[in-house]
Amino acid sequence: MKNLLVIGIIAILFGNAIWYLVRKRKQGTKCIGCPYASECNRNCNEHE
Repeated sequence: MKNLLVIGIIAILFGNAIWYLVRKRKQGTKCIGCPYASECNRNCNEHE
């Protein structure tokens, strides 16, 4: 029973992460996780 609970929690976490990435990609974010994502030209390492 504990294994099912742990697997369920992990599945929910992965599902939420995938949903977040898909939603951001649909909004047009080029570099997800980059603080300059809305103004970035796919070269996120330039800002460091």
